[in-house]
Amino acid sequence: MIRGLTFLSVVFFSACSLMPANTSPSAPLILPDNAAFTLDARFSLALAKERGAGAARQFSGRLFWRHEAGRDEWLLSDPFGQGIARLVSQPGGGFMLEQGGQEEFIGNDALEARVGFPLPLAELSAWARARAGSGAIVEYDDSGRLKRARESGWLLIYRYANDADRLPSQLEASLEEFRLKLAIERWDIQ
Repeated sequence: MIRGLTFLSVVFFSACSLMPANTSPSAPLILPDNAAFTLDARFSLALAKERGAGAARQFSGRLFWRHEAGRDEWLLSDPFGQGIARLVSQPGGGFMLEQGGQEEFIGNDALEARVGFPLPLAELSAWARARAGSGAIVEYDDSGRLKRARESGWLLIYRYANDADRLPSQLEASLEEFRLKLAIERWDIQ
């Protein structure tokens, strides 16, 4: 009988650690939906294999991201600060991509085709701020901050620099053979 109660307690408390995002009363509201932000980060991107090839691909560098209502801008550079690309979201969908001095408009589908996997474009700014959608399966840390989430097939893992920080200092996002790690060095909230 005691073993049975112990087992049920373990199962119950284990199940409570992963729950839909809208059921945790202790989950903090990190930033309002309309809050603008910029962040500076180092990134590491790994693709287990390129379609049609067996070799894994890895990239690393720096990311500068500016988010405003209806607009995102990402500047990517190599580890030494040499610019690789600038990507700007366009109202109504799509992106302006600038590489090597050339600009071109890319629709969402074309961007996903170039990258080779579905991109969580609608969720990106919320995920960066450690906010998951209402259908996500989430786990919070002892301070009520998002620690882990599974949403739209993606697994998100968050780490924080200290117990007082409400915004993450590290984010890992993975989907099948894709893994992105961000080490966020600076947040600027407008």
